[in-house]
Amino acid sequence: MKMKQFTGLLVIVLACILMSAAPLSTNGKKSAKNYVKKLSNDVQLTDSQAVAIEQYAAEYFTENVNANAAKDKKVRFSQKKVAYTLLKTRMDSMLTPQQKELLNTKTESRKAEALSKIKTN
Repeated sequence: MKMKQFTGLLVIVLACILMSAAPLSTNGKKSAKNYVKKLSNDVQLTDSQAVAIEQYAAEYFTENVNANAAKDKKVRFSQKKVAYTLLKTRMDSMLTPQQKELLNTKTESRKAEALSKIKTN
């Protein structure tokens, strides 16, 4: 019985290792596509905006994963903060003032909705 449990655990560990060994750029691109898709639902992006933001988001998600590899917590935090600031700056330069306002409004409403759900639970 213990041998079956050990074998099952070994299979799970190996599967996790193999899944995490996927190229970072693939994970970043997949996350970026999802990010742009969600953003497009909130704000009507032009095709050129969607392509540029997807590229910036892929770089952000890849940097974020790379930052997780750092041993020191402060280093991880600072790397993630730099990556986020760069993404935010690039997006601000791409979006029109109306898009920024609409995005901020939707973000604030989502925050309020999340807080109300937390308070009711």
